[in-house]
Amino acid sequence: QRGELALTEAGATLYPGLAQAFDGMVESVSSLVRVGARPALHLTVDTAFAARLLAPKLGRLREGLPQVELSITTVESASFDVARFDDDCAIMALAEPLPGFQCEPLFDDQAVAVCTPHYAERHALFGAPGNLRNPGVDMLRGDGEDPAFDWSTWLKASGISLRPLRFGLRFSQQPVLIEATLAGQGISILRHSLIAEELSRGRLVNPFSLARSIASRFHLVAAEHRCKDPEIRFLATLLSDQSPGLTAAA
Repeated sequence: QRGELALTEAGATLYPGLAQAFDGMVESVSSLVRVGARPALHLTVDTAFAARLLAPKLGRLREGLPQVELSITTVESASFDVARFDDDCAIMALAEPLPGFQCEPLFDDQAVAVCTPHYAERHALFGAPGNLRNPGVDMLRGDGEDPAFDWSTWLKASGISLRPLRFGLRFSQQPVLIEATLAGQGISILRHSLIAEELSRGRLVNPFSLARSIASRFHLVAAEHRCKDPEIRFLATLLSDQSPGLTAAA
């Protein structure tokens, strides 16, 4: 019929062999592409960890894995959906291991109340947690689910009998809370691991000289069959390298 192609008798005879040959060529080219492709490492990382701890080490990570194609997706640890997790590994703050995964703690951590030196001096906070009740003191808050970073919980755990008169702004993203604290907008309870460098350089201070150990620590999360991959082991070693004032987890 018009518009249709039909094989001649000779073509019909040749077609099966030619089709098989072309299929073999396609598979050979595909195999060649796979061999030449760079291995990939897909990471899902807690937003604050990515900004504060991973980003400064990306140069060393790329130098150590020069042939690996890296991709990074960020998400809040509280929103991490393990049921939908299909990347190579993740870095999340966990209070306990996730069933079915190898969860390796990277280092111990603490909850500390911090502010800028100028803010502490202006509101007479050094050694005087009772002054948190003073007018003008903004007790900044995050929006996480970990009670260790709730002001009322932290004060009680620190042995401070104080009911704050007012709270300051609440932030849904830890990096923004950290930046607001660095900008002198108030005092906040933060993970020591995320602001260790700022404390060591004096950009932030712990005016009450108090730090509370917390169950929630950053973990490297990987499927059981992937945890010994050389790329993941290199990443674990790099991230366990101590930041100022931190202790690597046993």
